[in-house]
Amino acid sequence: MKNFKIKIALVSLFAIGYALVAGAQQAPEFMVTWKSGNYVPADYQGKILPIGGSTIEVAMELIDGDHLADLSVNTIRWDINGIFYKSGRDLKVISFTADGAKGDQTADISLTYRGKSLDKRVIIPLARPEVVITGGPDIFKALLYFFNLSSPTQAKFTWTVNSNSVEASGQNPDVAKLAGVPSGANIDLRLNVQNLLKPLEVAGASIQFQK
Repeated sequence: MKNFKIKIALVSLFAIGYALVAGAQQAPEFMVTWKSGNYVPADYQGKILPIGGSTIEVAMELIDGDHLADLSVNTIRWDINGIFYKSGRDLKVISFTADGAKGDQTADISLTYRGKSLDKRVIIPLARPEVVITGGPDIFKALLYFFNLSSPTQAKFTWTVNSNSVEASGQNPDVAKLAGVPSGANIDLRLNVQNLLKPLEVAGASIQFQK
């Protein structure tokens, strides 16, 4: 009889422990994603990073156990960079303009779900516009990354070779051809790119080589 009671006690303890673990596993969790639409080359496979002035879209879901929580009656509050931005029922997606003066952006999400206050902070890194020179030895192409534009035609490309201007290639201002440069010459190829839509958005690159 005594052994039977001990077994019952062990089973009860096991059941309580399992319930506690199961309860912990079922705690709601945030799933948050973000994206920006900055320009990158077509074959770029990395995360497209925003820069100052970029439009960033942030989306969230709440995972409750093995399903998405129904937040249709829950008020979701969003703070951007520590300042209240928006709140509303089932407001799971927002978009905002990145403030470059503040550096990396923060999005704080808070809501009350099943009587519990839940919150989540997301840090969104800001990059800077970049340009990379590829190709050679006579034809070079500029690859733009993270500019706030939709096409290289919206940018101004200024190419120079050994401090002398180089004319861009026809309808492709992101391409430069070196004409009349003798073989064996030392080359200092420089490029400056300016976003025509946002003139303060610039990037530069240079390469040195012997032709």
